[in-house]
Amino acid sequence: MIYQHSDLERQQEVASGLNDLVRAARERAKEKPSGADLVRDA
Repeated sequence: MIYQHSDLERQQEVASGLNDLVRAARERAKEKPSGADLVRDA
């Protein structure tokens, strides 16, 4: 196996991509209620 190094720029790209995914998931979650929200409001 070859040990691969990543530089700071690549780490920032990966972190930014993960951040975008989390933000998108949070926005989608706001659009529809969760099961807990439905039970709480019943």
